[in-house]
Amino acid sequence: MSNEIQRRLSFKLTKDQLTTLQDIKYDLSLKKQMYRLIQGDVGSGKTIVALLIIADVIKSGFQVVLMAPTEILANQHFDYFNKLLSPFNIKTEILTGKTKNKKDIYARLKRKKSIF
Repeated sequence: MSNEIQRRLSFKLTKDQLTTLQDIKYDLSLKKQMYRLIQGDVGSGKTIVALLIIADVIKSGFQVVLMAPTEILANQHFDYFNKLLSPFNIKTEILTGKTKNKKDIYARLKRKKSIF
């Protein structure tokens, strides 16, 4: 799925982004726990790398949670991810301190609905 999303982007990924994607995909193929930190300056393209990996993980039948340090950033990520993932019928939801329907979201998560 990440390849299809890449084709729809209005920009090309950098060599470093492509290398990072390849490394993470390889680690995922090993089917063992991994710890990753994608580090880079603001605006360097970390979010799109995370989105592409998340899309492939969801396509494989797993659930994913992305945590953000602030509510503002969480909302920005939600809007961006929703825009890029909705054409693939991937349901995205946001859960913050201000979310009113938390119980409904928790229930969908427990039922393992395709939610990011």
